[in-house]
Formats: sequence, C-alpha cells, structure tokens
Amino acid sequence: MEKLREIEKELAMCIKEKKCTYGGWPDNLPMCPPYNKFGYFTYCGGGMLYLGRALLLDLIEPSPEVLKVLSTCTTCGYCGDTCKLVSVTPPHFQVHEMISIIRAEMIEQGIDVTDGEKRILDFIKEEKNPFGISNDKRLQAHRTISNPKAKVAIYIGCFNTLKRRNTFDACIKILEKSQVDFSLLVDEWCCGAPLLDMGYRKEIPEIAEHNIKEIEKTGAEKIIFLCPHCLNIFSSFYPQITNTKISAEFSYVTQFFLDLARKNLLKFSNSDKPNKKIAFHDPCYLSRYIGDVESFRELLKYIPSVELVEMRRNRSETYCCGAGGGVKISDPNYSEWIGMDRMREFINTGANELITSCPHCTNHFLDVKKKIGKDFIIADSTEFVSNYVMV
Repeated sequence: MEKLREIEKELAMCIKEKKCTYGGWPDNLPMCPPYNKFGYFTYCGGGMLYLGRALLLDLIEPSPEVLKVLSTCTTCGYCGDTCKLVSVTPPHFQVHEMISIIRAEMIEQGIDVTDGEKRILDFIKEEKNPFGISNDKRLQAHRTISNPKAKVAIYIGCFNTLKRRNTFDACIKILEKSQVDFSLLVDEWCCGAPLLDMGYRKEIPEIAEHNIKEIEKTGAEKIIFLCPHCLNIFSSFYPQITNTKISAEFSYVTQFFLDLARKNLLKFSNSDKPNKKIAFHDPCYLSRYIGDVESFRELLKYIPSVELVEMRRNRSETYCCGAGGGVKISDPNYSEWIGMDRMREFINTGANELITSCPHCTNHFLDVKKKIGKDFIIADSTEFVSNYVMV
C-alpha cells in the first residue's frame, strides 16, 4: 500500500459533507453518478476515500467487492472540483485522482478486474488501441496526410481513427477550408487513458514516451486534440511519469477553431440551413479537467440561425454521459442507466439536436438513443461546425 501511504493525509481530509454528490444552490441537482444510482455514502467521492483509508489501516481486506465499488466511479471529476478540503497537494491528489490511485493499489494487490477490462489491456499492449483492431489500419490512415513543414499536428485518438471517423473527417474539412497546413503523427498509439481509468498505471510510461517522440518528429508548434481524454492525459499525467518535455503547445479542437474564427480564417455560411435548436452536453473531461466550457458556445456566435438551449446541468456542473471510468465495459447496464438519465434531461429541453465534444460521449449517446425510440440528431461539435463552413 505504498501509494496510499503517500496520500494518507489526503485520505483523512473528508468530513462527510457530501458536497461531492450534489450541484449548486438552489437546485442542488444530483451530480455524482454512483451515488445517484446506489444511494449509499460509500458510492461517492468521499466514501471511496474512506475505503482507501480503511485499506491503508488494515480495517478491510483488498477484495473484488471493494474494487467493484471503486469501479463505479466514472471519473467525471465533479468531486475533485467541488470539494475544497481534499486538495492539499496541487496539482494532483484531488478526490478523483485518489480514487484512481486506490484502484491501482487494488490491482497491485492482485485483485482482478473484469474480463472486458482485461481485454482492453491486452488490445492496447498488442495493437496499441483499446479495440483490438490492427494498428496497420491507423498507420494507413495517417500516412495519407503528411506535411513535415506544418506547424500544426493533429493527435486524432483511437475512436476518431478506428471506430467513427466522422469527427476526424469534419476536422480535416474545416482545416482545409481555413487553409491551415497540418500533419498527423505517423505512428500514433492509444494515449493510455483507458488504462489510467482502470488502474493500470505501470503500463502508461512506455506509451507516453512513444507518443511524445512521435509529436517531436512532426516538428509542429501546436498539437490539436480531438478527444478531451487524450488532451488531459498528455497535459496532466504524462509530465508526472516521464522526463521528456513536449515543446509544442496543446489545444482542444474547438479552441483552435474559435481562434481561427476570431482571425476571420474560418468563415461560416447558413444560406441553405434552416433554423436549429440544439443542446450542448459539456463533456466531463473538457469542462472540468481541461476547464473549457466556452469555446463551442463562443463558436456558435459566428453561426447564424442556431439557438442553444441549455440543459439544467451544464458547464462545470455538467452530468456524466455514463461512458467514463471504464464503466461502459465493466458494467454496461449501469453505464446505460447514467446515459438514460442524461438523455431525459436533453429531451426535456425541446431541442432536436444533441451536440457534444467528446468521442466517448458521442458514441455512448448514440448507443443509448437506440433504446429510446425518439428521432433526434446526435453529433460531435466538430461535425456540427463543419456543416456551416463556407464553401
């Protein structure tokens, strides 16, 4: 329990205030998915810290049952954002990171994760992506776009390369219309975020070193990310585990597009587009881990005839889609329950399009939609923006 000893002080800071479970006054809406589902203190950020402390003090034994409770955390990050007590060792050791550390310690003690999670680990080891798809497919896609003189490079991410290329294709369209020179990492690997979620921290340094070298090979001054999970692990976790410093600046894709729009390099037209009413789901990793809740909303100001209707839980108080923390693999029914909760909130807005800015959210909402039977559009923000780019 070496890692737990390092954070012993932080584990003891929770006073059961339970502010990690509900949103701001006056609505005080449910915010913690596992607590919202199971209703016990153990199933919230503070409760999981108590489990960690009980493990450290030998009050309970490491067991599959304890790991199962910890694995209900979707790593949405709300507890770490809202708790002002358990944040005494910046820049990390907030509540959500400590839960990840406790999960890692359980695995170190020999407690097995689910078969689905084991498969993801094997896939990433063998094919450098969590889907088990041959990495040759990624290499072929990347080799089609090579520009060694470009100052901008794109880290696409596994979802957008291997599962659902809509966002990547839309990004390429926008960059080309804006006359931005760009390149891709020739041999991009999975960033390692799925491993971090599950507690497999020891496997990530090799991945980090490889991806950092691939970025440096591009010679780019700015790296655009199409997935907030990828951007977060590059900016917050890689520096903790490697001695290699990345010289390039990081930018999320909507932040980069907003900068282009402000410089009048990205132009929009709505001559053939009807008025639209949309709702935007703030991804947890984009809004809380990265701290961006405005770039897409600001972009919308450049696109006429689009009305944004806010869901009740939005911006830094957004609610998890249900795909984070590996729960979509470890407990699909629970993951779907969370997604259904969020989908009902969207339907209540009266909007006919649900836009988000994370491939995990987009994919999960598309899966949940199949169970609802209502007709509405779900799309990534980059796809949405590309529909309005001036030809």
